[in-house]
Amino acid sequence: MKFENLATLILIFLASCTNGSKTQESKLVPDSVTQYMVSKEKQSYVTVKWTQLKDTTINDVTINFISLNKKEYDSLSNSTIETKIPLEGFGSLVTREKDCQLIKLNNGVIDSLCDKHEKSGYFQTYTIKGLWKEKGQLVVNFQNWEDSDDFLIDIRDGFIYNLNIEYQISPSKNFMLGYTSSNLIPLYGNNFMYTKIANDTIRTYFNIELGQLAITKLHWLADNKCLVSAGAIDPETSEPKNILYYLMKIKR
Repeated sequence: MKFENLATLILIFLASCTNGSKTQESKLVPDSVTQYMVSKEKQSYVTVKWTQLKDTTINDVTINFISLNKKEYDSLSNSTIETKIPLEGFGSLVTREKDCQLIKLNNGVIDSLCDKHEKSGYFQTYTIKGLWKEKGQLVVNFQNWEDSDDFLIDIRDGFIYNLNIEYQISPSKNFMLGYTSSNLIPLYGNNFMYTKIANDTIRTYFNIELGQLAITKLHWLADNKCLVSAGAIDPETSEPKNILYYLMKIKR
């Protein structure tokens, strides 16, 4: 599969993760659980619609939100762990031909990421940040005149997994929590996703659509707990207000 039109592919994928198709929308009843296949993912995942953060079990994952006051939240913030994706060189996998980067996948297929610059001013560019060797993923940034986000390319078969606008990797590097920053919610929708990144597959356990509730910060404390702050979006300013603080515990 070629990626000359990868911008369109990514936007279609984002739409499937946020707004959903007409068929998916009919299934997404508020506070109900729906499991379905997304065309660009290798596995099903569960989507729910929430108006507030609450305890629940989704797809065999139990999450609990313990309310904190600001002092408790600030104290725990001193113990948060920021984990970066370990990136390595990718020269043996990628060659450049004019405006395209050609990627040699392990299955023998050659895929491409092609930049575009049009007279109208529209542009799209792809920057390969590096190879996440342990997971077999290329980390790529896509950018055009109104968008900039990251996605993964599986070097085995070219499978694309689009990352949330904001994402945090767990200390073990095996899990990821992603969310939409408040200023981009009108463009992308408001999603909170929990994903396992194994050495041979990527599995999204759940995708929570938060509506007018915006996550403002998220930091891991360990693989099974993190700090979360969230607030309702003010319709006049489009900024979150009345921020609440939580210790989120995850049990698989």
